[in-house]
Amino acid sequence: FALAALPAPAEVPWPSLGGIPTALVTGSNGKTTTVRLIAACARAHGWITGYTCTDGVWIDDESVESGDYSGPAGARRVVRDRRVAAAVLETARGGILRRGIAVPTANVAGVTKISSDHFGEYGIHDHDSLADAKLSVAGVLPADGLLVLNADDALLRAKPTTLPARLGHASRLGWFALDADLPLLREHRAAGGATCGVRGGHLRLEAGASSDDLGEVASLPLAVGGSARYNVANLAAAALAAHALGIAPQTIRRVYAGFGARPEDNPGRLMRYRRDGVEILVDYAHNPAALRGLLAVSRGLVAPGGRLAMLLGHAGNRRDADFASVARVAAEFRPERVVVKETESHLRGRPPGEVPRILRHALLEAGVPAETIVVRDSELSAASDALAWARPGDVLVLLVHSPAARAALLERIG
Repeated sequence: FALAALPAPAEVPWPSLGGIPTALVTGSNGKTTTVRLIAACARAHGWITGYTCTDGVWIDDESVESGDYSGPAGARRVVRDRRVAAAVLETARGGILRRGIAVPTANVAGVTKISSDHFGEYGIHDHDSLADAKLSVAGVLPADGLLVLNADDALLRAKPTTLPARLGHASRLGWFALDADLPLLREHRAAGGATCGVRGGHLRLEAGASSDDLGEVASLPLAVGGSARYNVANLAAAALAAHALGIAPQTIRRVYAGFGARPEDNPGRLMRYRRDGVEILVDYAHNPAALRGLLAVSRGLVAPGGRLAMLLGHAGNRRDADFASVARVAAEFRPERVVVKETESHLRGRPPGEVPRILRHALLEAGVPAETIVVRDSELSAASDALAWARPGDVLVLLVHSPAARAALLERIG
């Protein structure tokens, strides 16, 4: 109940209240995609599913709130809706540190990855403390709950031994990795634990004596022929979480065979369009790890003789060092055009023009030729510049972070 609308105890419909299957997802990258995958599996299972993410709140396919609802406000909006039979809640670092975790218990919690992001905010200055903040989600798991962790992340591999002293109990673990036969995963399976990873080109979910093929990775739309390795990791994480909620492997496989084929499956994340021979990718990547993964996919899509163009911007509440980091990643992939944008909805204390100026300087320092860089004063004008520049065979990476700007862009190219 909302605090301002607490009923008298006798007015509470006690028989109709109870727990529902609930998953929490946190991490530096991949949260929203993983949330949407789990939610799609829950809907296919037959549950009316509420989910939250940085784009808003959904009940099944109905958008009920727009904006960043990856914190307690979004979680409360979902669990207060009497229609909801399962909840999948993106649980971001900022909400945890400001107001804690809104739900008292969950069946499964997952941490996708720990990478540099948001340092300098709310007392978080390094990877170790960032991991500790995100692992707070383990504190709401009961004894039979499952904590899903990324075995390809060295910091997450080391953290489980610290949790019993911190939480007062040991969480049951599920490990995922790109390689299903990573030594940690083999040892975990031998002890009866659940894992998910790739073997022989297929994504395999293994728990106890069961081993289920979730599909050939190259054929899964979200994996882009296997080149989107970060999405392969998201698929593996979501499979473990969905299975822990009681969703059958065959249901997960059916969802994975189609999820990502339509841009609306995963708004703002690796949305692919082809217009007049130009490949267009619309994405939200905003830190070095996410940008590197996206540009690796994008460079692989450039046709012979084609060129790569990208937008680059950042939120004003990041450090100058963070701007330099994303600029260096951009330079690694030798784009033929970089449109530096003002992310006007994310100034966050910086005067207009300051972030683009710092980014342009950082790109030059990273070796990007000056003639390759242009600066535009809005996300939409930056996207328009890239679209006007493109010719058949080119790939455009349109990093658009404002939902309003993205909607306007999609109306133009859709």
